[in-house]
Amino acid sequence: MHRFIDPAYWFSLAVNDLAKTSLIILWVILAISAAAAIYFELLRRKNKDNFYKKTIKSLFNLALTNFILCALLLFFCYERIPLLSMRFWFLFWLILNITWSIKIYHRWQNIDKRKVLAEQEEIKKKYLPRKHGK
Repeated sequence: MHRFIDPAYWFSLAVNDLAKTSLIILWVILAISAAAAIYFELLRRKNKDNFYKKTIKSLFNLALTNFILCALLLFFCYERIPLLSMRFWFLFWLILNITWSIKIYHRWQNIDKRKVLAEQEEIKKKYLPRKHGK
């Protein structure tokens, strides 16, 4: 367990083959990311609500980015490229996914608040004088 704390473990340039289980997990993540990207794009096109559309677009971007990064990581590990197949990139990928997911979760939680604010703004704009263009 202490090797996960050791920076030499994460930044080692020695090329290590991935375990069979790790390869299977990466292939499953690749397939799920591709399916999720397709699903979220179809859902975004079908959805008319602008507030949900932005969140679904963020989910699509996350799934597409995961697909691309997972494919690149698999390729670099398969080709045994020392710098680009370091364990650090897997850690970076994990941190990226966690932060992006938290950001999307917060956006999803605030949809109702943003809807109420937009409705109040529309009501307010109704009673304000409009500028007539030139």
